[in-house]
Amino acid sequence: MNEIIGLVASCFILLSFLLKGEKKIRLVNSIGCIAFIIYGILIDALSVWLLNAVTLIVQIVKVIQLSKQGKRHLDE
Repeated sequence: MNEIIGLVASCFILLSFLLKGEKKIRLVNSIGCIAFIIYGILIDALSVWLLNAVTLIVQIVKVIQLSKQGKRHLDE
């Protein structure tokens, strides 16, 4: 089961590199990060889940910033 979660996480990260549009890339990458956090916890690998937890926070902040920019652009 752990390997399946790791493979799914890898697929989402890979998919994020194939997409266009920063917001879409960051959202799909976030799903991969969440899966890697779960995987890292299951295999007791601090380096895996911690790196992906920090990356997830960065992705969330960037998506929020992009959303605010989009709203400002629509208001103009």
